[in-house]
Amino acid sequence: MEKYLLEEGMENTVYLQSLVYDNIPSIIISNDGVKEVKAGYPQKASVDASALGAISQANDIFRTVKLLQINIASEQDKAGLRLRPELLNNFFNLYYILINSSVPLSQAEVSGMVSGFEEGQYIILFSVNSIM
Repeated sequence: MEKYLLEEGMENTVYLQSLVYDNIPSIIISNDGVKEVKAGYPQKASVDASALGAISQANDIFRTVKLLQINIASEQDKAGLRLRPELLNNFFNLYYILINSSVPLSQAEVSGMVSGFEEGQYIILFSVNSIM
């Protein structure tokens, strides 16, 4: 993600930075279900990789989401993550997909996790927050 921010320029990525870092209306999706973090029209959805199947279920709350953050917490999450277009049918305004990993992750591995998307359909980013 940092590479994308530098390539596009900080002034051109203000909106993305706001989606990632600011306290905006959001949804958290886990094995415990879907929870709204801040009231309003959610702009961001954060989903645990282990609960990814929950995003394919119809839910009007997904309609306004612009950024989907997928959280990888383990090697098992990483090995099992496969993101396909049909999982995102309920996200009508989705623009960014951010894969946030706490385990080492390469660009080649991210490419293997996403398949079937049209070129330019979404901006797919990844970030690794681990100590190697």
